[in-house]
Amino acid sequence: MTYEQRLSGALALLEQHNSVVGTGNPGTVDPVKFTANLKSLGGTSEEALSKLRWENILQCLSATLAPNTAIQPEQLARDIASLFRSEETLSSDKPAYVGPKKVRQMTVRQLVEHFDPEEPKSEVGKRLSGIVGKSPCIVFEKHGSRTVDVDATYGLVNEIKGGFPARHPAKGEIWAIVDVRGTARPAYPIGCLPENFAEENPLYPGRPLRPDGTCDQTQRSWNGVAIKIRQFLRVGLGDEIKVSRLEDAHNLLDIVLQTDALTKLQQRYPQTKIKFEQLEARNKLPDLQIALGSPKEPPKEPAKSPFDQGVQVQWASVPGENYYRHTQTLGGDYWRWK
Repeated sequence: MTYEQRLSGALALLEQHNSVVGTGNPGTVDPVKFTANLKSLGGTSEEALSKLRWENILQCLSATLAPNTAIQPEQLARDIASLFRSEETLSSDKPAYVGPKKVRQMTVRQLVEHFDPEEPKSEVGKRLSGIVGKSPCIVFEKHGSRTVDVDATYGLVNEIKGGFPARHPAKGEIWAIVDVRGTARPAYPIGCLPENFAEENPLYPGRPLRPDGTCDQTQRSWNGVAIKIRQFLRVGLGDEIKVSRLEDAHNLLDIVLQTDALTKLQQRYPQTKIKFEQLEARNKLPDLQIALGSPKEPPKEPAKSPFDQGVQVQWASVPGENYYRHTQTLGGDYWRWK
């Protein structure tokens, strides 16, 4: 997140604070003066903001308060300092914090634009939930993405707000199928996320590479290694290509990081070369993508009693006899005394 976005988040916290304290009352913070004080203190870059202590921020806040303010807003200063230091705010794909007062003034379109699907209980998420409830309406830009498709989601939310019935989930699923620009896509309820995919380790099936491409076994990065080379290794893994010890993985990495890696691999592993070409011709090469987590599942139905599946026994009177007999038999005759 940029310097401006960090500062915007701090001003949103001030707005929330002032909305509770009340404009003009002791404890009200002047956001314009606070910003000027912050810059005068040296908070003029993202790095500088992250280094400020809460005591520094309290100094900037206190200088804007009315003279008769007895108690200083220490907790507010701590919250702003935490916001400035937070690693999470460095991600540019997460919207800045928005206070409840601003959220109440937002249009439906603005709510969707500011909605973070990983924070469904944020102020934006709570207001959106108040509009759509548990109806499937959140569409993501692509499979496995956590970025909201604003246009598609806005259309579905507007449908529900306008009184149209909610889309029905697909059979056995939590998501509904919707048409988005001519393509069938899933729409999720708020609070439910699609699977999140990462690159799979070519030499260790089932293990994801870190976001920077690092293998968690060798501690070396696969960044810059072409997908065809990674697929070649996976195709031959377990047959011609063996990784029975860590040294084997290091040796293969030494090869794939060379400029003529694919040529060397094809010469060393001819059987894998043939198999790779056959799979490539049929578009069946491994995609080397792995799900990091499964979407949240809908509540399961209560477990049924074992007697729910039973068959009701019907007894028939046998003329001239002092017992009843089953009308249905389970592999033999059953009877009881009258």
